[in-house]
This record gives sequence, structure tokens and C-alpha cells, in this order.
Amino acid sequence: MLSRSARAALLASVVAGAGCVVWPGGTGPGAPPVPLAEALAKVARHEAVLVDVRSPEVYAGGHIPGAVNVPAQEIVARTAELRRMGLPILYCG
Repeated sequence: MLSRSARAALLASVVAGAGCVVWPGGTGPGAPPVPLAEALAKVARHEAVLVDVRSPEVYAGGHIPGAVNVPAQEIVARTAELRRMGLPILYCG
């Protein structure tokens, strides 16, 4: 089993390379990427919430309207919070 920091690093690298990743529905770092249009449609139907995993400074410089900011390094620590949001869709840009 991976340590918390190793899981966070793995998740961050997957998100950085994949664009949008559905989690936990897809589940976790192995989840397949979701096209942005599909992700936005899920959000519009209130089936998901967009989670911007970039730093707060980059997020403040511009983000998809309605997205919440949870930096990648905080994802593992905030798992319970993310699950309460519904189906998080993680994105990095």
C-alpha cells in the first residue's frame, strides 16, 4: 500500500497529465480521463463538482466558474470533504 504522500504525488502527476479525472466514481489515480465537455455537462446537471487542483495563487489568476480549489497536495487529506461534495471532477487547467 502506498503512503499518503506517495498517493498524493501519484494523484498529482495523473491529474497534471490527464486534464480532467473523475474521482472517486472512476476511482482514484487510475481513473480514466474525462473530456472537458463531458465534465462540464455533469456539473451543469448537478451530478458532479469541479475541483481545481492547482495552487491557490494560480487558481486566483483564473479558473472555471464554480470550481472549488483543493490543491493537489491536499487531496488525500481532504478525501472525506471531497466525497461529501458528491462526484468530484479534478482538473488542473
